[in-house]
Amino acid sequence: MKRIRMIATVLLCIVAGFFGLMFVLPSDVVTSRYTTLAAARNDNLFERGWLPDILPPSVNSIRTSNDLDVNTSEGEFSFSPSDYSFFASRVRPFKYVESPFANFAESVARMQSRGFQPSVYVEEKTTWVFFCKEEAGYCEYNMWLRRG
Repeated sequence: MKRIRMIATVLLCIVAGFFGLMFVLPSDVVTSRYTTLAAARNDNLFERGWLPDILPPSVNSIRTSNDLDVNTSEGEFSFSPSDYSFFASRVRPFKYVESPFANFAESVARMQSRGFQPSVYVEEKTTWVFFCKEEAGYCEYNMWLRRG
């Protein structure tokens, strides 16, 4: 009985230690927020490659969450609905693209069912898929580096 209690205690300590480390170790996801396009430019957001410099002039409330380990990003931004054509002229209509995200095709379908229009922007080895609601002046996006 003592042996079982000792094994259970050791296992409990190992599990507790593992979960404790998850909260102590630094995250590899860095989130940044910008109130304006100028603020994003001043912080060199576009030069760092997390978003392409194609956003409408009225863009605001920019949020990027960048996973430094796997070079992916997701985020959102808002803009004046009258600037949508500026943005739409810089992206192309969505067609299936290879993605590192699990069930990405289902995610795209789910966003479309919620009224988002998907589009794609590709620059060198980087792909962005934007999900926008033109009338709301709002977009969400996913970004990844293509391998090879």
